[in-house]
Amino acid sequence: MWSVNFTLAPTFSGACRVHRLRIHHGLMVKAAPEHSIPGIILACVSLIAMPLLSLGSAAMQADATQTEFCTYLSAILLIGLVLNARSGLWWADPLTGIVMVPIIAKEGVEALTR
Repeated sequence: MWSVNFTLAPTFSGACRVHRLRIHHGLMVKAAPEHSIPGIILACVSLIAMPLLSLGSAAMQADATQTEFCTYLSAILLIGLVLNARSGLWWADPLTGIVMVPIIAKEGVEALTR
């Protein structure tokens, strides 16, 4: 079931991110997402916690690929949130979402073929 979710979710997420950028006739129109301090804090906690969880648990070590996957996504998320909040780069948040799409889709396809 998770593999199906990881295969379908990137399509929806990608479409939402492209819509957020609102590409019209090759021109991007600013559609700024709000700043999210709780989102930044949660991404930081996740970025630290995911690798630490795999250190102490045999089950998590066996699923190290999933832990690594979640760590990468947390790092990408954090980059987008911080660039938006600190630098005012409104397009960073939806762009990092688009960057995540092929990573999530690859994980979903691999899960379906296992």
